[in-house]
Amino acid sequence: MANHETRLFTLSLWQVQRGDDPHMTAWRGKLQSLPDGEAYYFRDWEVLIQHLEKMLADRREPINNQEVS
Repeated sequence: MANHETRLFTLSLWQVQRGDDPHMTAWRGKLQSLPDGEAYYFRDWEVLIQHLEKMLADRREPINNQEVS
């Protein structure tokens, strides 16, 4: 039977005004790993994906006495 690891994250998204025009907005966000609290802020979707992949790849702690690769 394959071992499956579960990771929990929170993803917060909000809009910010760009420049002096109130109709010009951009998305900003925060990705946070739970329960350890590691967090990254981002301004675009590519950076979100990069941070998520890094957080998943950095996980090397044993789970149930087995190494996660």
